[in-house]
Parts: sequence; structure tokens; C-alpha cells
Amino acid sequence: NDQAMLANIASVELPPICDSLTEWLRQQPDEELQRLNVDRSAIGEREFFPRIVLGEFLQAQFRKLIETGRARGHDIEVKSRHRVVDIRLQEHDIQIDAEVVNNRKSYVFQHVVMATGHDWPETTEVKPGYFISPWPAPLLKTIAPCSIGILGTSLSAIDALVSIATAHGGFHLDTGGQLQYRIDPKDSSLSGTEVE
Repeated sequence: NDQAMLANIASVELPPICDSLTEWLRQQPDEELQRLNVDRSAIGEREFFPRIVLGEFLQAQFRKLIETGRARGHDIEVKSRHRVVDIRLQEHDIQIDAEVVNNRKSYVFQHVVMATGHDWPETTEVKPGYFISPWPAPLLKTIAPCSIGILGTSLSAIDALVSIATAHGGFHLDTGGQLQYRIDPKDSSLSGTEVE
């Protein structure tokens, strides 16, 4: 992820989990908002915030759900850094096999919900100069200044261009408050074209 990437979801579009996104943001101390690059006066239901904000919000809501569940007497255990390698449907239960730091562990459950998330490609750059995916974003920052074509549209194309652009310059507010991009003079050969 990159601090310059905006989420394409406003707070009003997210159903509250424990808090709404704007409620959670308003609860944050000024130092945290500054770290997240959020101006307190700009917090609103229809505003778009950096993706990092959305990730931090969802992580905080996840922790709050766990605390609430435990307070209500539920036994909740989070298994971080476990890579599921097999799921076995057995006669009376379901066995999950996971790898944890070169060890294999097995767990048994009555119900399993698979929430697999985003499928990251094994190799982003499938051949020199050709990236099949804009994720993870830090890999795009390794592209030297040159002529760049981006195939596709929508937020992923914007994210790809912003990742590359921030590696070779920065976005700044001018004296009139307008957002401007300034390329680093040593990277002046950078140019981008979107191909639909």
C-alpha cells in the first residue's frame, strides 16, 4: 500500500461494525490523525481517505469485535501467521492443516468459513518490464523513470500510476490550495499513458 492511495469507499458506504469510519476517526488523537494524513476538519461521511486509514479502521474494529465477544463469554483465539495448506471435510468435523514457521499444525472445527481475501500473484513482474498486477505497490516503485503504459482503468490503474509517480516526485498543495504533482528533476524522463 502507499500513503498516497485513496480508498474508493466513503464512510457513508460502510455499514458500521462497532463504529462508523467517521466515528472512529473522530476518536483518534491528533498525533494518530497526522500519522494517517487526515485533517480533523475534513472528517466527513462522504470524504475519501487513504487506504491505509481504511486498513487501520478495519483492524481496530476487528480487535473491538474480539474484545466484545470475549466479554460476552465467547472463547476466541486468533491464529496469526498461519498459512492454511489443507482443509479436510471429515464425517463429524472439519480439519484445518496450517504451516506456522516451518511447522505443520492441525485444528478441528464444526464449521469453517473461508474468507480468502485478495489473491496476490506469485510474481508481479512476469517478464522484464511487464507487470501483471499493480500489487504489491512497493514493487512498482522500483520502475526507473521511463515511458510507462498502464493497461486498464478504474482505481487499480490510478493506484499503479500514483505508486510510480510518488517514487519519482511528490504531490503538494500550491499557494492557492490546489494539489500539484512535482517530478524530481533527475527523473524527468518519466511519462505515463493509460490504455483502455
